[in-house]
Amino acid sequence: MILRPYLFLVSLFLIIHMVSADLSLSYCKCICSKNSTIIPLTDPIDPVKPCNQCTRKFCLDYNLPACTAMTDQEEITTICFQRESRKDKAIIIMFLGVTGGLMGIALIRKIAPNLTKEQRNRYSGLSN
Repeated sequence: MILRPYLFLVSLFLIIHMVSADLSLSYCKCICSKNSTIIPLTDPIDPVKPCNQCTRKFCLDYNLPACTAMTDQEEITTICFQRESRKDKAIIIMFLGVTGGLMGIALIRKIAPNLTKEQRNRYSGLSN
């Protein structure tokens, strides 16, 4: 019973550490008229906010075939996103842990009454 609070604190620390140390790769999606291209932001100017680099000028400077013919920058749309971030992984792990824990508790509740009946029957003969 003494280990239970420590186990909770250690698991909480590990989850916070996983979420805060997010080093996932960001992507910039350049949409020129009906064509779109996804470009990985491998070397962002600002590592804390890599999406600041995903601009219309970035798409034009990348010399995409669909965007080079564009003269009006209003027709170029940019979307910045991340895949497989540690925050997403932590949420999935917590969801699976909670779901597994609830299923385990349901299984124990189903088995426990039978175990206690057997123990009562075993020890009821000793009390007479």
